[in-house]
Amino acid sequence: MNDELTLNVRRPARYMGSELHAARNPQRGDLRVGLAFPDLYEVGMSHLGLNLLYDCLNRAPGLFGERVFMPDEDLEGLLRERAIPLTTLETKLPLGQLDVLGFSLAYELTYTNVLGILDLGGIPLRSSDRSREHPIVIAGGPCAFNPEPLGSFIDAFVVGEAEFLIVEICRTVGEWKASGNSRQDLLRALDRMGGIYVPSLFEWRREGADGRHRLVSLTGRDRPVRKCEIANLDDAPYPASPLVPFARIVHDRISIEAARGCPHACRFCQASNLYRPYRERSPDRLREIALQSLEKTGYEQVSLLALSIGDHSCIGQLVRDLMQELVPRRVSLSLPSLRVGSLEDSVVEEILRVRKTGFTLAPEAASPRLRSVVNKTISEEELFRTAHLISRLGWRSLKLYFMIGLPTETEEEVEEIVRLAQAIRAHAKTARTGGFQITVNVSSFVPKAHTPLQWVPQQAREVSEEKQRFLRQRLKQPGFRVKWHDVRLSLLEGIFARGDRNVGDLLEAAYRLGCRRDGWSEYLRFDLWEKAFEQTGVNPADHLDPYPDTQAPLPWDWIDTGMPREWFLEEHQKALESICSDFSCTGSCDECGVCARTSDGGEARQSPLPDDPRTLPSNASRTGPSVRGRGERPAARLRLQYTKRHPASYLSHLETLTLFHRALRRSKLPIHYTGGEHPHPKMAFSPALPVGVESLAEYLDLWLSRMPEAGEVEKGLNAVLPEGISVQDARPVPLNASSLEQSIAWMEYDISFPEATPQTPSQEDLKRAMEAFYDDNPCSAGADSKEEKKSGDLRRAVKLEGKQDGHGLVCRIHRLSGSTASAMRVLQVLFPTSNRNGLRPRIIKTDAALLPPSPPALASKRKLRNDK
Repeated sequence: MNDELTLNVRRPARYMGSELHAARNPQRGDLRVGLAFPDLYEVGMSHLGLNLLYDCLNRAPGLFGERVFMPDEDLEGLLRERAIPLTTLETKLPLGQLDVLGFSLAYELTYTNVLGILDLGGIPLRSSDRSREHPIVIAGGPCAFNPEPLGSFIDAFVVGEAEFLIVEICRTVGEWKASGNSRQDLLRALDRMGGIYVPSLFEWRREGADGRHRLVSLTGRDRPVRKCEIANLDDAPYPASPLVPFARIVHDRISIEAARGCPHACRFCQASNLYRPYRERSPDRLREIALQSLEKTGYEQVSLLALSIGDHSCIGQLVRDLMQELVPRRVSLSLPSLRVGSLEDSVVEEILRVRKTGFTLAPEAASPRLRSVVNKTISEEELFRTAHLISRLGWRSLKLYFMIGLPTETEEEVEEIVRLAQAIRAHAKTARTGGFQITVNVSSFVPKAHTPLQWVPQQAREVSEEKQRFLRQRLKQPGFRVKWHDVRLSLLEGIFARGDRNVGDLLEAAYRLGCRRDGWSEYLRFDLWEKAFEQTGVNPADHLDPYPDTQAPLPWDWIDTGMPREWFLEEHQKALESICSDFSCTGSCDECGVCARTSDGGEARQSPLPDDPRTLPSNASRTGPSVRGRGERPAARLRLQYTKRHPASYLSHLETLTLFHRALRRSKLPIHYTGGEHPHPKMAFSPALPVGVESLAEYLDLWLSRMPEAGEVEKGLNAVLPEGISVQDARPVPLNASSLEQSIAWMEYDISFPEATPQTPSQEDLKRAMEAFYDDNPCSAGADSKEEKKSGDLRRAVKLEGKQDGHGLVCRIHRLSGSTASAMRVLQVLFPTSNRNGLRPRIIKTDAALLPPSPPALASKRKLRNDK
């Protein structure tokens, strides 16, 4: 994306592609692979699977992996308006020039984004319309276990765990490109690899004595495609240097997969079936990953991920060992996806040693009978005990997750959600004085493929909406907050979760009408979906109960998770009878059939990658950054001058602050930390620089726990700061010196206008604008913002001169009345219609004058003298 586009979009840091540890320079002859996550950057960069595949590709010789995300609507509009193709982040390569484009499918409501990325990249939507010159389009992830809704658009699906298989696929593509064979030859070669489903080799048609629709193999295949898996998680690849984004993302932390699969068998949960058998990473390997990731990233939080992290066999000792390493670094530990009753009290207390992270419980159903239906074997007593514990330990809030529309649910069991939430809050309040907030999250149950509930009907939209209204009304009381999932989203999710290839026509129609980013409620255009239903003749009600006959063929019958149909049918019947199953997956039994599978197509794959460049032995310990203890005073305060040039100029002030926080942690400088529940490096920045403005004279004050040696701070930070930011100087100032903002006397900017464009002002235009600026009518900076209300008459603060080349201005802005106006405000006064006319000058902050550091009282007197 060029600079002009970047400056015209919100949050341009999403599109920079120069994040810490991003792949940089492809070698001549590398196979170019785009990893596409069909959602916004902040969601895709939070997806662990994408980061794992990115690492695998860029460690494999001859392959170069790049990232692609669905642009936000502002950038999409500009790309379409100017006929510019969507590109990769790393090298800005148009998607049509890739060799392979792979999608991570985590959620059904990203399917229109899949079509959007293809379309914006200049790639035909339907696989049948692509030639040998187009990229091979593959897809994987949990949604690939029912590939049919996207079967007309994807060339091949990876079924199962793709860390190793993706490299084999890319090498097969490389051999095909060198061979000159047809695209169909490649698809047949992929079909023979195992773990890959090629939809063009199957047809959805009526066949058989019963006349039902079923998928028919066109190649004579007699066995389903068996999922691929990794047997030992300790042998699975993990990034030695994880990507560190500049833009704020949804899960902005180190995420480490502690276990894969789940030892339980909740009947609504698709993931527990797709990723069975249950496997764990060893505590030594988890500790090794955590320490290495902290050293390379500077994050302030580590999250251990699993479908049920509390069930890790070594969770107690693992948390205690990790906290010994994390506490000195002021790094917190997060354990999402906690199952009620799975953690010891002492483990929860350990997590509190740095900062409190969020706490969530998921009863799913409020009545014991309904929990038996879904095989959620937790008791109310466990819920009450956990609520009491976290309240006693200092939490002031708790989230509860419930589903409505579960099979056999009654009206009384919806009422039970209110009773249980009130009872949980009452038990929490017995442990503390003051308020306690309960957030009740309500979503509609969506039956998913490869679960025991894949045959049950989905609740009608109108019924779900009525139940949500009831709960909102009943819980409209102090101490409670109700959040709900839009039932329209649940309806669309249900259609595509169990849909066949025919719903692809609905998907394309909705996309052509303008549907995008459907998973975000602010972007959902359900009116356009209703038009697509009408155009394609799809009745949503028909898809709420699409397979009432448990013997009917299913669109996903050619996908084999390792569990026989008989097991699903048995669990289905138990659900209807409200019977719990005594099930616990250990990864070494034959209870559900996964561990008894044969080796054809389902064998564990070995790594085709070079050895992981690990730098820490499993028994190593690292000394973290030197940090103060609570209550200690800092020993030194330094004032740093740094530059902020392209591409770092696209970072907002908050993004720059976060960047420095993490760089300081990586630098191992003797940082002084703030107190409170959320400690962070103590620093203060000069006034915020607008996005897109470069600077040669930015400042920040940094507090340290000891006085550093000469050059230590500059050298330490410059070794870890990203492209575009460089520390030029670091000088000590008194601990009680006045703030940076109070110390600034003036700032100077170089403003250059582009040459030879209709919007570029001539020398006469600039002269007239400056004369008008200084005419008798005061230009009050206080007309539009708080900053300007403090500034008084803008003319008194600003000195303007024309540049010698005639194409710009030099603008010096003095500090008046306690604040400094911005260069952007000066331009708004000079050229009131500049934004509407598309005037985009290049602005560089070239200099700044700081008053000598002095205590605040003296600085205040000096300010009064200056104002006089």
